[in-house]
Amino acid sequence: MTTAPHQTTLNSLAAPEDDELQALDAYWQTANYLAVGMIDRVDSLGSRAAHVKERMKDEIQKHRAYAYTHGMDAPEINNWRWTFGHS
Repeated sequence: MTTAPHQTTLNSLAAPEDDELQALDAYWQTANYLAVGMIDRVDSLGSRAAHVKERMKDEIQKHRAYAYTHGMDAPEINNWRWTFGHS
């Protein structure tokens, strides 16, 4: 069986460079802050979503503190695996 040219295995991927990791981190932080900001801009949510926004902010802070202390992402991030289509 052959593999399509666009497919690759995880073993053949190179570890990201520091600048790539910084770009990914900046993207992740931006996406999170945009999500939090959108809660404020959706009029129909009102105060009903305030707890969601606060929880997102708390999670962002928790993960940043863990990464700062340990020099790596928390285990729930490092050990996360894509399970789409699997039960």
